[in-house]
Amino acid sequence: MELAFLRKLDEYEREFIEKAAASIAQAIKSIKINIQTKKLLKQVQERSQELETVQKQLRKHIQELEEKQKVLKEQQVEMKGIYDAINHTLLTVEYTTEGKILKANERYLKTMNYKLDELVGKHVTEFVAQDQVDELLELINRVKQGESIEKIVKRPTKLEEIRWLYATYTPFYDSEGKITKILFFAFDITETYVRIQQLEEQVKTLKKQLELLEDSLKDTKN
Repeated sequence: MELAFLRKLDEYEREFIEKAAASIAQAIKSIKINIQTKKLLKQVQERSQELETVQKQLRKHIQELEEKQKVLKEQQVEMKGIYDAINHTLLTVEYTTEGKILKANERYLKTMNYKLDELVGKHVTEFVAQDQVDELLELINRVKQGESIEKIVKRPTKLEEIRWLYATYTPFYDSEGKITKILFFAFDITETYVRIQQLEEQVKTLKKQLELLEDSLKDTKN
């Protein structure tokens, strides 16, 4: 914008015009800033709505996974009941009180891919991972003292496949009340156990993503 005069301006008139020009320029600048601010605010609001939508979807997904996880855990408990009621479905092994294998049933042999002559007379620690030997020896010693132990154990097959077993180690008493053997009963829960682990990892991952989204949403609102 230009201003023109037909006469020479006095000093005070030039000063007034210069100050007025500065004020006008500042006002125009403020208007532009306000327009840009409104535009950015609108973008932030739209982004916030998108984040809220994603947040709701993630919450729903987490809830669904937690429900599935609960169902699978209930199934695992139910399988323990089946284990107690249906002996012919169990994996069974008999050890001496020192841990040498006396016999194993067909289901155990089939599950672990062994033949009976590959097991009989061998110490049970030969068929577990090295980092589990001390734990198993301690367990055998406790059972020798008359304690029955239930736990989930991780065992490799002959083909190095990992099987998860819900196992019971229990002492066997002879007619005189002496502990002469250790009985091992187990139910193969590999499929359910692995699925539960996978779901737990998915839930952890989604919860972490949700936390990041919530932090991002807070930042945009601030």
